[in-house]
Amino acid sequence: MNVILSQRALASMQEIRRGLAVFSETAASNFTDSMERRLRQLEIFPYSGRTVPEYGSPLLREVVEPPYRIVYEVFSDG
Repeated sequence: MNVILSQRALASMQEIRRGLAVFSETAASNFTDSMERRLRQLEIFPYSGRTVPEYGSPLLREVVEPPYRIVYEVFSDG
């Protein structure tokens, strides 16, 4: 499964990383590493996240990488 980030998601991640780097390059690096691990997890196990409670669609899912919530949609390959 391929993970494709929206422009909004990429911009949010870059903004968070820049904000963290102001205080600590280590924190910024740790953030990037944790997000990359989560994205690799989703490539291998796209259904590993739980369904988003407020929507109830089996294809709209989320994983939490504290304190961040990553909401994503699973598309079939066909």
